[in-house]
Amino acid sequence: MRKIVDINNCTEIGYVKKTHGVRGELLLNFEDGIDVILEDAEYLFLEVEGLLVPFFIEETSIHNGVSGAILFDTLNAKEKATRFVGCKVFIDNGSMIHDSEFFNIQLIKGFTVSHVEKGVIGKVTAIDDFGGNFVISVDYNGKEVLLPFNEELLEEFDEEKKSITMFFPEELLIINE
Repeated sequence: MRKIVDINNCTEIGYVKKTHGVRGELLLNFEDGIDVILEDAEYLFLEVEGLLVPFFIEETSIHNGVSGAILFDTLNAKEKATRFVGCKVFIDNGSMIHDSEFFNIQLIKGFTVSHVEKGVIGKVTAIDDFGGNFVISVDYNGKEVLLPFNEELLEEFDEEKKSITMFFPEELLIINE
């Protein structure tokens, strides 16, 4: 019996850009810092027709911090791999290392952000790094709001519930409206 993977228990890390080589490797583009996760991953999910399909990794070759070639054990020819170009790539949240030394900010995409006093603000849609200063984009009432993200503003972080509670000046919501 085939187990359906819940997309809510996975994190999108990038997409398949093109095939690479003749053995069926796929060139992935992924978020900055995900290369550390890929080096230890046993499998990834590709989104195929709306479903997450697991592929076990045979070989990984990271080219730089944002792309690399992956050879999956069942894709042993370029012709087989071609049909997966353009697919989104996901990783199972349970297979990631969960410690503060490893924490990758890119993994908070999709988390719900709440303000200590105002309540739920919205979901994280993007993360930008401006020289070590992280800014998260949050969908707030249909508009993009940019919020600084650092330890001083963080009140609560719940990885299981995919929620973040922060204390930041409410004026940031007004300025961004």
